Amino acid sequence: MDACPGYVVAETEAEVWRLMELYAAHAHDEDPGAWSAEDRAYLKTLIKTT
Repeated sequence: MDACPGYVVAETEAEVWRLMELYAAHAHDEDPGAWSAEDRAYLKTLIKTT
């Protein structure tokens, strides 16, 4: 998984995950379904509440 300066803002964490998955698929040609548990754990550390 490459570093990416992109970010998303949404009302719920579920919406953030969906937007991250869509962005990864369209911007990086990634298959979010192929993300490992470690990938998802790392991505979860990047989600911040405000």
